[in-house]
Amino acid sequence: GWTPSPNHRGTADILWSCFLTLFTCSWTVLHLNIPSKLDGTPIKFFRKAYWMSITIIAPEFITMVAYEQWYRASKSVPQMRRLGLQDWDITHGFYADMGGFAVQFDDDSYYTLDFNQLHWFIEKGHLTIQDITISKENIQDRSKADVFTKSVACLQASWLVLQCIARTAQHLPTSQLELATCAYVPCALLTYWFWRGKPFDTDHQTMVGRDLKKELLSDLLAVCPGGNSHTLSQAHSADTRHRARRLPSLDPFYDTPFGSVILYAISLFFCALYMLAWDYDFPTTAEAYHWRIFATAGAGSSGLLLAIFVWRWRYGPGWKYMFIIMGCSVILYLAARFYLCFAMFYSLRSMPSRVYETVDWVVYLPHF
Repeated sequence: GWTPSPNHRGTADILWSCFLTLFTCSWTVLHLNIPSKLDGTPIKFFRKAYWMSITIIAPEFITMVAYEQWYRASKSVPQMRRLGLQDWDITHGFYADMGGFAVQFDDDSYYTLDFNQLHWFIEKGHLTIQDITISKENIQDRSKADVFTKSVACLQASWLVLQCIARTAQHLPTSQLELATCAYVPCALLTYWFWRGKPFDTDHQTMVGRDLKKELLSDLLAVCPGGNSHTLSQAHSADTRHRARRLPSLDPFYDTPFGSVILYAISLFFCALYMLAWDYDFPTTAEAYHWRIFATAGAGSSGLLLAIFVWRWRYGPGWKYMFIIMGCSVILYLAARFYLCFAMFYSLRSMPSRVYETVDWVVYLPHF
């Protein structure tokens, strides 16, 4: 049951440490796109909370998105430099694909561009290099990146991992919740790395063209669909019909097969890490068997998905039943993840007494 913590760590200490790690990592890791001008603070907050919950449920998906966006921003650098923008770097690429640039038409409407659309406007001569000259420092100044908060998140995550390693070294059992939380740390670090150049929580947009002919929009959408339009006069109104007109917060659907490899590989890593609890003490024998079965099923299904994807990537579409197998594997993986998430909390009701013993850090101090 619930174990207090006057002289040793208790249930509350375990919950607090894990929740703090999950919260700080999932909140600070997200670099969402620029919101609509009509989005108020509540909408921005709930959008961030929504993607935060996705990060907790499926951190491998967010890591894949971060990689895809990093890849696309990296590709933008040589493309724009060939057009003469020698100061363009990956931060500009991120800023462009998060809705940082917009054009205004002669009917007083504006259109939020993604990178491909911005490239089209410049390539066709509708915008000049001078129109989009914005320094990297200017973009970063608009970002609300909090180095201190991210550092605290990294320190908290590192401390949890260090405790689990030390407990293993001293033959002290670790709770299933702590083990599962440790799996989020590599995902968070990878996501931090891929999004290190992307502005954080910025809501400033740069207008790069004014009084352009509205007919250009149909030409643009014929070759570069995407983006979202606004009417400037409505941008300051309370018309909620226009609230959704912005670039999607996280759009992973680009053309990089390696992004899918990252998704399946991290999924495999997650369930493989759960299998480290194979010999843990569970409240009942049935729960121990359930944990082993679902951890194995999750690892097996994600490994199968990874193998199928690599096969299709290397040899082509394959036979028609492959999609049925992939669909069943996804369902099995999701079922395994949901059960394991439930079990790691449910098991806290009856933990071995040694789980609540603290690490003896004195043994790691040098002795003279």
